[in-house]
Amino acid sequence: MGGRRTRGAVDFIAEAGTFGYWDFFRGYLLPNLPCLFSADFTEGWGSRRRWVTADGRPDFDYLLRRFGGSPPRGGGGGGRRGSRVPIPRSGDGPAVAGDAVVPVADCDAREFDANPKERMPLRDYLAYWTEHIRRGYASPRGCLYLKDWHMTRSFPRHEAYTTPVHFSSDWLNEYCDARGADDYRFVYMGPRGSWTPFHADVFRSFSWSANVCGRKRWLLFPPGREDLLRDGHGRLPFDATAAAPAPPPLEVIQEAGEVVFVPSGWHHQVYNLVGAVRPGGGGGGAGAGGARLEPGPSAGRHHLHQPQLGQRRQRGRRVELPAGPAGGRPARGGPVAGRHGRLASPLPGAADGAGGRGAGTGARRPRPSPSRS
Repeated sequence: MGGRRTRGAVDFIAEAGTFGYWDFFRGYLLPNLPCLFSADFTEGWGSRRRWVTADGRPDFDYLLRRFGGSPPRGGGGGGRRGSRVPIPRSGDGPAVAGDAVVPVADCDAREFDANPKERMPLRDYLAYWTEHIRRGYASPRGCLYLKDWHMTRSFPRHEAYTTPVHFSSDWLNEYCDARGADDYRFVYMGPRGSWTPFHADVFRSFSWSANVCGRKRWLLFPPGREDLLRDGHGRLPFDATAAAPAPPPLEVIQEAGEVVFVPSGWHHQVYNLVGAVRPGGGGGGAGAGGARLEPGPSAGRHHLHQPQLGQRRQRGRRVELPAGPAGGRPARGGPVAGRHGRLASPLPGAADGAGGRGAGTGARRPRPSPSRS
């Protein structure tokens, strides 16, 4: 159903009209396997019509008019680099149409296990992005990434997307909405070279991420595989590609309009790549990563019990994974039987619980870090 085929390391679901909720639930949610949905699933979204130009570039003019308020101040992009302000957990600034204040991460710096953040008006970030391209991706401010913006909370009347039925069991966000708490729906925008370090998101729930424009590269590690990356003190790496020895991940290239499903417990690292997208507004010939919607974790409440059910279902199944490094420590749990046909590193057994992405909780796992991808 759904015109399923394999693209790279994961299943690719091509046809929205023939792939229903229960197809997804049985094929991917319960067995805890990632997959990639085609652009057919997001074809009618407002963000894909309004946020992107006819030739597939981010429409900076529209974003500035809709969310940016007054024109960029001085065209310089957000003030001095040293004027960093910590971001409160509860907000992104005023919920006033046309005056968005957004969280922005510095991809060239590190604070503990994350990139440091500052707050700036969206108009200043768009001015920075334009300047960054004009300078050949060599802005003196470095590579800045707008991430974890609660756009739907700040602009509830802006119809950017419609949640696909496959991810409609969003109990976590429903719980947060009912209590006026922070939600787990995010928007990300960033130029070529922006990235998110290695992590698994809070609460160990399932999540989905839709690419409005641009191209992204995902490195996915199934539950337990991250243990092979720990150093002598048990710490996970900031950059999984720099860990030695590094077990090979599942790699997924996400094109414009496509949706990645990341199951519970899958650590990941994400990059914005050079692609066909070329931002306007003074840009030369270089490409950009584009904009991404991350409305948040699907089946949010399932993290309370779903991982154990999913792990029981996984016994006797295998997932297609590259072989781990010679002499590497095995992941916990028994072997997993596979739809793709060969034995891979085992996923953790039911007694270990499950890890998490997009937001997630898990048993016998290190304390999860905040949602970052």
